[in-house]
Amino acid sequence: MFDEVWAGLRCDHRVEASFSKFCSNRCDQILGSLRMRMDISAISHDLLQEGERINLWQVCPLGYRGMHLLKGVQDLGRLRRDADAGADNSEKVLGLLVSAEKNIRQLVLEHQNLTYSLGHIGAAIYFHIGQFLQELTHQFPEFPNLVPGMEVAEVAGTSIPSEMEALRLYLLQDAPSLGPLGARDAAVGTAELRRRGGKSIEIAALLLAQADFVRLKSGSYRPPGAEGPEFLRLLTLGSAFLMQAWKHELARAPSLPHTQLLGFLSLAKLNSVPIFDVLDRLDSDVVPKLFLLQARTEFTTEPFVFHVLPTKNVESNHVLSFWDLHCDLAFKEFAMVRRSRSVADSLFTVIEIGAHLGGCIVFAATHLKAPLRALAVEPYPPAAAALRRTVADNNLSELLAVDERFICSDPTLRFTAKQLSMGPALQFTQPVWDDAADSLGDETEGNGCATMETVLQERGFDAESDIDLLRVHVLGRELDVLHSLKDSLGSGRIKALAVAILIDGEGNGYGGQDSVGIAKLLRSYGYRLEFYQKYFDDDVVSMLSTAPLVGTTTLFAQLDAHDLNSTGLFYRGR
Repeated sequence: MFDEVWAGLRCDHRVEASFSKFCSNRCDQILGSLRMRMDISAISHDLLQEGERINLWQVCPLGYRGMHLLKGVQDLGRLRRDADAGADNSEKVLGLLVSAEKNIRQLVLEHQNLTYSLGHIGAAIYFHIGQFLQELTHQFPEFPNLVPGMEVAEVAGTSIPSEMEALRLYLLQDAPSLGPLGARDAAVGTAELRRRGGKSIEIAALLLAQADFVRLKSGSYRPPGAEGPEFLRLLTLGSAFLMQAWKHELARAPSLPHTQLLGFLSLAKLNSVPIFDVLDRLDSDVVPKLFLLQARTEFTTEPFVFHVLPTKNVESNHVLSFWDLHCDLAFKEFAMVRRSRSVADSLFTVIEIGAHLGGCIVFAATHLKAPLRALAVEPYPPAAAALRRTVADNNLSELLAVDERFICSDPTLRFTAKQLSMGPALQFTQPVWDDAADSLGDETEGNGCATMETVLQERGFDAESDIDLLRVHVLGRELDVLHSLKDSLGSGRIKALAVAILIDGEGNGYGGQDSVGIAKLLRSYGYRLEFYQKYFDDDVVSMLSTAPLVGTTTLFAQLDAHDLNSTGLFYRGR
């Protein structure tokens, strides 16, 4: 909270070091809030108030711009409601537009070249610019024709439709095999696009997306330039076309004051080019370096390299927002306690089914006491590939194996992946799986699956070896995964489980999950259950049958739990 002894001070004043540290800390918090890619309601009210009281502009200009964009999105909705009620607030709308355009110009034009303003920002600022444009277009669809006397402008078509479609498809991909320009050289491709009538804004977006493809293939992003000369060449050329497009847009203004209303926002709207999506993707680090302060000693001396996906993926967004592994506190604490209760110096085996980028299995591999053996099972190829890169870059190969497979109880079935939009504004994505026969109409297509018993055998887990901890988080298919482990569950070799329970806002299991069936199955094998720190054993079954708690929580199961209220083995899911 704001210290009253600093009342009246601003962060641009020359003040004592402790206050400067306070300002820097608040800047970090604001930038982290922006990286969450949420609206202003998700940001701490105290943080917003403090930011206004101490004036963070001097030490946190990007945070200041981002907050103005977030507030602008909120204000646009209010101004639309006022207009519908008969209020004349056109000047206020124009003021918001001018303010947003000014912020964008300062950001993009500050260095005249995006080489110096991408890759080290870390505030998802281009995402918030895109959200402002989306809200502006939604609330005031006549934009940019908001001022009497301005020439009426209409949304333009494109003379390079195939390339624009390739660009939109590219932005949806986590592991593209080609950039939107295909195999064409940038110079040759640019000349061809210009001959065919491609607009400067379109060519800029294609070149910048191609630069993103090059940096993804390089496997690195920071410091800028680590991707090689081709990346810098594409970035420089794309920047030049973006500047040219902006100048052309200003040239159509009838008078100097009107140039304040035209620019990057009107360009993106009139040409239907996802330029801010391209810039947001290009600005997002795909190889962030984390500091695992509570990990085993060998993982605290150097930054931990963690690979994420380039789309607005839920887990990637969390890692980039908080610079930490994406794993719930309940599982972390449960894993630590289970390891502490195991035989000293014994091999501790942890398996995660549905590991995705590996937040929880990597936590176990780096924080639990050695010796360890860990296995991550993940069906989504880009996520499995990213996790393998994380394992290789941090010398975890001897400890953590990655198996790219879909787990099911009937190996004759086939499945296909799709991207599901999530979040309050559907701003995030998450891969989910459908039965191929349902989604494609042909059971011979899609990806095959295997039982978990088969995976264990192929990975060298013999029938006598124990699995100390199993985590299952597969977005609704948890019961089917457990059915594929009936031999291991029946023999008691799996000592403890952490199973995700997903209940939607209507009280139904997310993805068709049968949470009651999960609890009953585990009880039938003799497991003691705990859910949400206050429901135990058969009471868990009753609660899930009558009044399930909305959200994602964790159901814990153990074979060796006795007094569940006093052992400290169980923790609240979140």
